[in-house]
Order: sequence, then C-alpha cells, then structure tokens
Amino acid sequence: MHESNREGAASSAADDRRIGLWSGVLLLLKSTMGLVLNRFELAALELALLRRRFVVALFLAGLGLCAVAFGSFALAALFVFLTWDAWGGGSLFLVAVAYFVAAWGLLVLASRRVESLGLALTMSELRRDKQMLMGESDV
Repeated sequence: MHESNREGAASSAADDRRIGLWSGVLLLLKSTMGLVLNRFELAALELALLRRRFVVALFLAGLGLCAVAFGSFALAALFVFLTWDAWGGGSLFLVAVAYFVAAWGLLVLASRRVESLGLALTMSELRRDKQMLMGESDV
C-alpha cells in the first residue's frame, strides 16, 4: 500500500507538471496575444495622431493659401490704383495677364506632378481615352 501511494504521488506530480507545462504555454500565448494587441492599439493611436496632425497642417496650409491670395489681390489693386492715371484700363489688362500666366504655370506644374505620381497604367489609359474622345489616333 505504501508503494501504491508513492506511485500515485509520482503520477500526480507528473500530472501536475503536465498541467503546469500547459498552463505555462497557455499563459505565454495569452501574454503574446496581449502584446500583439497592445502593439496594434499603439499603432492605431499613432496613426490617429498622425492623421490629426496632417489635418491641422492641411488646414494651416489652406489658411496660408488664402492669405497669399488676398495679399496678391491687394497688391494687384494697389498696382491698378497707382498706374490708373498713366495707363488707365491697361493696368487692369496687365494684372489680368499676370494672373492668367500664374494660373497657367500652376496648371502645368500640377499636370507634371500628376504624371509623376506613379500611376503609369492609369495615366496611359486616361491618355488613350482622351485621344479616343478627341478623335486622334496613333495609327
């Protein structure tokens, strides 16, 4: 009977180690999953912060653009006011030409930027559609 108690104690100790091993593995998996989830939450938080900073920067850039536009309008008005006696309506024409040239230059710059976005297939398809609509042919 004494031996059966020893065997029972030995088998229960082995069972305890087995249970301890599985509980350790499960604890390790649980901790790993918690760490991965924590990293995802941190990345989401950083992305939200980055998005907020981008929106603020975009808003400030828009305000800056408005300020530049109003400044250029004020300078144009000052130019027209100062040159009205000498040139009359010619000063308005000169201001209109200057704005037209600036707008044309910005459109050319924007089209170059769009072409360099890396959307080569899409841009080639759009060019092909434009040629088809305009009646031009490559043949």
